[in-house]
Amino acid sequence: MKKIFLYVSILAASMGMVSCTEDYTDWADPQKNGPEDPQGAVSAVISAVSSDIKYETAADEIEFVQFQNAPNAKEGSTAKFVKVLINETQEVEFTQEGNNVIVSKKALASAVTALYQSQAEVTRELSVTANLYVVSPSGEGVPYVAGPVKINYTPKPLPASTKDAAFYYIGTSQGWNIGNCTPLSDNGDGTWSAIITVGNDDWFKFIPQSAVDAGDWSGLYGCAENGSTAASDFIVYEGESMKVEKAGTYIFTLDVVNFTYSVIPAKALYFIVGTPTGWSQTLKSSLYPTTAMQQSYTAYFTGAWDMKIWASEDFGNWDYCIGTAKDGDNSASGSLITSNSQSFASPEAGYYTLKVDFASMTYEWVKLDNQSPKEYTNISLAGDFNSWNDTDMTKVNQGNTHNWYISNLEIAADTKFKFRADHDWTVNWGSDVDLTKTYFGTGAQNGADIALPAGTYNIYFNDITGEFVVEAL
Repeated sequence: MKKIFLYVSILAASMGMVSCTEDYTDWADPQKNGPEDPQGAVSAVISAVSSDIKYETAADEIEFVQFQNAPNAKEGSTAKFVKVLINETQEVEFTQEGNNVIVSKKALASAVTALYQSQAEVTRELSVTANLYVVSPSGEGVPYVAGPVKINYTPKPLPASTKDAAFYYIGTSQGWNIGNCTPLSDNGDGTWSAIITVGNDDWFKFIPQSAVDAGDWSGLYGCAENGSTAASDFIVYEGESMKVEKAGTYIFTLDVVNFTYSVIPAKALYFIVGTPTGWSQTLKSSLYPTTAMQQSYTAYFTGAWDMKIWASEDFGNWDYCIGTAKDGDNSASGSLITSNSQSFASPEAGYYTLKVDFASMTYEWVKLDNQSPKEYTNISLAGDFNSWNDTDMTKVNQGNTHNWYISNLEIAADTKFKFRADHDWTVNWGSDVDLTKTYFGTGAQNGADIALPAGTYNIYFNDITGEFVVEAL
C-alpha cells in the first residue's frame, strides 16, 4: 500500500516535470525534460502472447500482449498499461494482470468490428500498440508508446445461410408471412436490396432462403436491441426485430459479406442537370439504375462544368444539388456532397458513362469505346395502347445526348409495348422486366414486349445502352 501511495503522489507531483498522469495526451511524442526525468530516457518492449487468435477457439479471456522489458529503465521496472490500440485508432477494453494485458474475446470482436465496419469472416493482421507508463521500483513513471506488434485475428464465422442463393424482407408490411416474404434483389457485390413502402412502426427482419424453405423462424437475421431504429447497423443472427417508425418508401439493404444492414428513405429517381439538359431547371432527364443505389447516365459530355444531380424530391432546388466540393472537378472518380456542392465534369470531352453510387456517394467516369454511336431521328413507343403505332419521345436536347423522354403518358388499360427507332422495327428494344415490381430495366434488340400496368407515367430512355426508367405519377 505504501508503494502505491508513493507512486500516485509522484505522478501527481510530476506535472511540471514529465506530465506522467493519465491526462497526458501526446503519446506519440512524450515530453522529456532532461535531468528532471526521474528515469531518464527509457523505452518499452511489448510482445504478443499469441500471434494468431481465432474467435471460434479462443478462451473467453485472452492473454493479448505482455510487457517484456524496458531498456534504459531502472532494474525491476514494470509497466502500467493505460490504452491498448489496434491500428493506432481503435481502442480495445482490457484488464491488466501483472505485466499481461487481458482482453475478453467479445471486447476484441467488438473492437475489430468497429474498426473495419464489418463482421466478415476474414483473417486480419492487427497492428497493436500500447500507451503505458514505465514504472520504477520506487514508483516513478515515464510515459511511452510501445509496439507495434502484429497479431492475426479471425472473427466469429458467419451463419452458413449467408451463402444462400436468395434473401428476403419479412415484417409488418407483409403480415409476417414466412410464405410471402418480399424478395431482395442481388446487387452483385454481396448486398441485396428492395424498395418497400411501409406504414408507421414497421417491424422487420431479414430471412435467408434456407429458412424460408424450412419455415424456420429461428434462422432470421435481426439486430442487438429490440425495436432498433438505426439507419444502419450490424446484423445479429437470430437477433431482435428492427423498426421503421415513419411511414414511407425505403431502400432495405442486407450485406451478407460484412453482415450489416441499412434502411434509408428511397430517393428512387435522380436527375441530371447540366450541359446535356442545357442546365434547364424544368427539363427532367433521369439517371438509369442498375440497383436502387447504383445509377448511371450515358451521353456526350464537354469536359467542363458539365453537371450536378437532383434527387426527385429536391428537383429544382439549387440548395440541394448533388455535386463535388471543388468547382469544375474533372477527376476520373471522386466523392459527392449534398451541401454547398459545385458542378463537376468528365475528364475530357467525349462520350462517357457517369456511374454513381448513392449509398457511398461516389462517382466514376467510364469513357465509351465507341465515340461515334449511331444517331436516330426518332425514338418512339409502340404497343397495345396505340395499336402498335408510334408515340414519339422527345430528345433531351438537340445535341448528341442520346437520351429521350415522354411526359404524362396516360395508359388507360394494362398494355405491352416496346421502344423502336425511326418508326421501324429494324432497331427495337424490349425486356421481360416486371414493371409491377420495379421501375427500371434494360431493353435488348428484339427483346420481349414490356408489360406496363394502367396508369400515368414519365418514361426515360437511352438509345446507346437501351436503359429505361418508368416513373409512375
